This record gives sequence, C-alpha cells and structure tokens, in this order.
Amino acid sequence: MAKSRIVKFEDINLLESFLNGGVVASADLSKLPNLDGKQLKFTSPAAVTVTLPPPADGRTYRLSDLVAALTGAVAGLSVRSFCGRLVLIESSPFAGVALAADGANDLSALPLLGWGKASGVVGKVYKPTVLGGGAPYVISTYSVNETTHVAHVYE
Repeated sequence: MAKSRIVKFEDINLLESFLNGGVVASADLSKLPNLDGKQLKFTSPAAVTVTLPPPADGRTYRLSDLVAALTGAVAGLSVRSFCGRLVLIESSPFAGVALAADGANDLSALPLLGWGKASGVVGKVYKPTVLGGGAPYVISTYSVNETTHVAHVYE
C-alpha cells in the first residue's frame, strides 16, 4: 500500500542522492572495520559482486579506500562520500541502486556499512509530481537551515 513519508537529511547532497535513487550507508564510516575480502553484491545498476581489496596503506581501512575500491568497479555507478558516509548513486538515475541480501554469507560488507545483511538495500528514483504517474514521487522538499533538509515523498 502506497503512503506518504517525511525524510530528513543533515546535508543537501544526501537529500539529492536519496531523491535520485541513491543509497546512503547508515554507519559512521569515519572509523571503518577491516573490509579486506568483504563483498558487496549489486543488482542495479549492474549485476556484479565486488570483493573489497586490502587498504591502500596495508593497515587501516579508510572511507577513501572504500570509495576508490568501488569507483569503476560497477558500470553506471557513481561513488561519493558526504558527511563521513558512503553514497552510491546511478550515474544516470533510472531505477535506483540495489544491493542484494547475502543471508548467511559471512563475507558480506552490508552489516559493516550499516545495512541489513538479510534484507539488502534498494534506492528509489522519485519523480516530480508534475510528471504524473504512480509512486514513487516527490511531494515537496525544503530546508530549515544548513543542516536540516526535508523531503516529503509518496511511495
């Protein structure tokens, strides 16, 4: 059943990524666990499994290592970081980024990045209401101040 939802963001770039089908890691990635050998299984924008390499300095995994490992590894994927969080978005938003659930796979990086291992994660591309059609679409967006940005969406 479709319903309206209010979503808040601390950075305007996170709001933009959300509306364009991006997925944002919920974990604070300023202190990453060791991701060497962990996997991310993408189903969109391309079906591919990425196995993360060892960190650049051989000791500590950084957000920049994660961004570097994913950049270019998935066709049609744009990899960014805002506010210490990983943001994955389609280069040309169409269907949204999707990562498959890994179930019992101990190599999954999903839980280490703040996503559920059992449920996977799927972004949605929200259309402007002027285009008509069905959900999902944007009802409105506004900013309260520099650190509070709000989207009212219907999905």
